[in-house]
Amino acid sequence: MKKIFIMCLIFSVCFSGAVAEQRNNPRIKVGQFFINQYAIGDIQPFATYSLGLGGYGHFYLPKDIPIVENIGFSVNAVWQNIKPAIGAIAAFNSTTLYGGIFYDFLLGTSGFSIQPEIGYGMAIHVYTTTQEALRKTDGVYVDQLINFSLRFDYSFPGFSRGNLEIALEPVYTIMPEQKAVVQFFGFKLGMSYGFPN
Repeated sequence: MKKIFIMCLIFSVCFSGAVAEQRNNPRIKVGQFFINQYAIGDIQPFATYSLGLGGYGHFYLPKDIPIVENIGFSVNAVWQNIKPAIGAIAAFNSTTLYGGIFYDFLLGTSGFSIQPEIGYGMAIHVYTTTQEALRKTDGVYVDQLINFSLRFDYSFPGFSRGNLEIALEPVYTIMPEQKAVVQFFGFKLGMSYGFPN
């Protein structure tokens, strides 16, 4: 795992030199998105898919350090309503809070960029069972989560002196538990505003 991380870091540094920043790249961005994910793995017997909304903030490292100027950190908050797969579950909601680190690969002067990101945080699940359930297990449950995503975005520079961006982002979420691994895969569709430098 360490070798893969080191190779990715070296590639990131080399690639960023090849596609030098050609656009106004704000240091702070805020955004919101729609999210749709599908259950895979151990959670499939209990859930099918989720729909939700989220928001985030992106914070880039200082521009006066060229090697790291395209590295950033994020804070994310997401609420999702999960569609149960069995009648014994009446309602299933999840709120996730996590922080991430990403690298912004700017594709020349095209306005497009690619941002791979890894995040870590927690998921707070709330669900209720129906009266027909053999065991009533209503409550609040907390899981740790690891989030992997690959953001494709397009920037409209000069929008109110900042940057308006639209983005499509495949996202894979894994929540390791003691006896199971909860997994969801889907996408985010959203927009963000980058404050002028």
